[in-house]
This record gives sequence, C-alpha cells and structure tokens, in this order.
Amino acid sequence: MSGSCEHISSHPVAESITSECKSKGLKLAEPDKSGELAGRGVYTEFGTNTVFCGNEKLMRERNITISDMPESSTGSVVYVAVNGRIEGRIIVSDSVKRSSESTVAELKSMGIHTAMLTGDKPENAKAIGDKIGVDFAKGGLMPDEKLKELNRIKNEKGAVMFVGDGINDAPVLAGADIGGAMQSGADLALEVADAVFMNSEPESIVAAKKIADKTLHISYQNIIFALAIKAAVLVLGLIGHSSM
Repeated sequence: MSGSCEHISSHPVAESITSECKSKGLKLAEPDKSGELAGRGVYTEFGTNTVFCGNEKLMRERNITISDMPESSTGSVVYVAVNGRIEGRIIVSDSVKRSSESTVAELKSMGIHTAMLTGDKPENAKAIGDKIGVDFAKGGLMPDEKLKELNRIKNEKGAVMFVGDGINDAPVLAGADIGGAMQSGADLALEVADAVFMNSEPESIVAAKKIADKTLHISYQNIIFALAIKAAVLVLGLIGHSSM
C-alpha cells in the first residue's frame, strides 16, 4: 500500500520506498486519485480507501493518532494511515554521498559559507550537517520556512545559491539569487531553477562554480582588452597617427 502511495512522488524518501517495494517484487497499484502535500507527504485514494503517507505533521493535521507508535531517533519516519487509522511506519535511514564531505570542504576553501536547510528532523539535520562539515544546518522546515531562512542568510552573507531537487524546494530555488536543481529532481524544481545539473553528485556544484569563475574572468579580460584598444586608438587619433 505504501509503495503504491509513494510512487507518485519524486521525493528521495518516496523513491527509496518505491524502489524497495519493486526490489521485493511487490506489484504497485495505480490510485484513483492522488496528490502531494508540500512538506508533509502524499495521499492517494483506492476505491473507498484513503491512504496518507507522510510525516508527523501530516498525521496531526488529519487528526490521526500516532501516540502509540514507538519513537525513532534515526532516519526519516514515514507514517502510513488508511481511512484515518495509523497502520504502521517506515524508517528510511539517510545515506551521505561519498563526495559530500570533500565538496563542502572545497567550497569552504573558495571562501563560500555553506548551509543545509531540510524538512527532515532537526536532530537528523544536525547529525548529517556535522558529518559533512557545513557551517550551518537546520531541520524541520516547511517550504515557506526554508525561504524565510534563506532570506536571513542572504541578508547576513550576501548572494546565495541554493541547490535542491524536491517539489518542496521550488519556492527557495525561485527566491535564491541562483537556483540549481538536479536532473533527477521534481519537474517543478527543474522549471524554476536557473541551472540544472546533469547528475546528482555534489561535486557538480564545485565544477559549476569553477566554470562560472573562469567565465567571469574571461569576460573581464575581454572588457579590459576592448577598452585598452579603444583608448589606444583615441590617443593615436589625437596625435594624428590614426583616423576613422
């Protein structure tokens, strides 16, 4: 049931659940009606059954009791409820890409302040942030809260580039000075982003920064060269050694 519900979403957690279901040979059904709830989860309707898969915020909004569910201190928790009754939960553990730590270190060596904004639990955000070495990490953020936090960072640090891939990242991608999305991300994220990375590896961000710096350097060279030539021609014209 959860796989059939989650396969409508491109969120990494949803994709991991769908992938696990497929690897176990489970057949996924197509819902009669479905939709994504930004920062909360997804819902589907199968005949007379309404299924909600999402975080604790979604369950509380739908008045679905989860107090009898044991707490988890690790990973992202996805609750599954059918017709207003909790049926279980799925814990998806975070895995950090191998190049994440080196990418953050290289960005810092370029003088760039790094931050991580996520809707995941604050304790998970802090653990991952500490592991990869970002300067600032904050979790438990809704899309509008991400945008508010981005604006705060922009006011404190200056121009900001935000990289994301989910539908929840769309407002922040649009609000950043430069928005970057991974090719495998949600369609909305790709649409509002200024740049799209052709793979989901973190080092693509470093490569993009180096290309941008080189392009800017060449542009400055061209401007200086053009102005120098114009100035030389003007001087030669004044002393009679050059004409139109």
